[in-house]
Amino acid sequence: MQKNSWISDLKLSIVNKNFAQLEKLSKNIPQFKTLNESQEALALIKAANNLLKIEQKNILSQMQKLEKTKKFLD
Repeated sequence: MQKNSWISDLKLSIVNKNFAQLEKLSKNIPQFKTLNESQEALALIKAANNLLKIEQKNILSQMQKLEKTKKFLD
């Protein structure tokens, strides 16, 4: 996979919240030759990490709501 393609794919995965693609890309991080590429990749990885943290909080919140609903119905 080319570095520019990897960066583009990462951008698209973040925008589309494609967590499966983010996982795939995280397992195949290429070596970057320029400082600019490395900095861009790092910024995107941080953005992806933040997106995952937000999604994790949302899922936790949904699970807690479901548990409350379940207790109410029991």
